[in-house]
Amino acid sequence: MAVLLGLWGFSNLQSGGENVECGDKAMNAGDTCITIVNGSPTSRNAEEQASEDHRSGWIKIGIAGLIGTIGVACVFGALRD
Repeated sequence: MAVLLGLWGFSNLQSGGENVECGDKAMNAGDTCITIVNGSPTSRNAEEQASEDHRSGWIKIGIAGLIGTIGVACVFGALRD
């Protein structure tokens, strides 16, 4: 699971803003992405959405690293017993 999450995050970083998506639809320059965050709509243009995708890529990689570290610690802990 950690590997898949890490790869998904890495793919967000590698797109470099070229493949910007709003949900599952590709965005072009001039498009607006509207999402619901905490019950209120949030609007982003393609450039802002690319920045959000990049940030979320780093978050996914961080969570994957944390999950992987915990998994390795559990394995080594079980092997010590």
